[in-house]
Amino acid sequence: GAANPAAVTMDSNKTVTADFTIIPPSVITASAGTGGAISPSGQVSVPYGANRTFTVTPDPGYVIDQVLADGAAITLTAGTYTFTDVTANHTIAASFALLPPNTYTLAVNAANGSVTKNPDNAAYSSGEQVTLTAVPNTGYTFDHWSGDLSGAANPAAVTMDSNKTVT
Repeated sequence: GAANPAAVTMDSNKTVTADFTIIPPSVITASAGTGGAISPSGQVSVPYGANRTFTVTPDPGYVIDQVLADGAAITLTAGTYTFTDVTANHTIAASFALLPPNTYTLAVNAANGSVTKNPDNAAYSSGEQVTLTAVPNTGYTFDHWSGDLSGAANPAAVTMDSNKTVT
C-alpha cells in the first residue's frame, strides 16, 4: 500500500521495501516582448525544490516597462528575479517601453554592496542629476566609483547626458 506511516504486525520474519518515485520537474515559462530579452527564455525545466533566477535586459533605447510573475507585477533586483523552492509551474513575462528622445538610462553595478539612486527612475531627462550612494555589505567599505563616474566621493552625482553605467 501507499500509507505512510504504515504499521507492520510482526507475526513472522518480514521484509519490507519502501519504493520512491521521483517528483517531476516544474516548468517556468519565460517570455519577453519587443525591446528586450529574458534569460533563460522559453520552457525552463526546474528540479523540484530548486531555485531559478531570470535576468531581464532591455535593448538599447528601451527600458523595462513591466515584469509579471504568475500574472502579478514584481520588482526586479539588479535586473533579476528568482523563483525559490519551486514546486509548481510558473510564468514570467517582461515588457519594454521605447525611451523618448533625449532620455537616458543609468545602470549601476555593485559587488559586496549596493547602490541607491535618487531619484530612482528607469530613465532620466537630458541634464538631470542623479545622486548615487554606495552602501557596502557588512565587512566591506566603499573604495571608489568606476565606469561613467570616477572618484571616491560618496554620495556622488552624475549628470545624465547619455546612457551611463556606473560600478
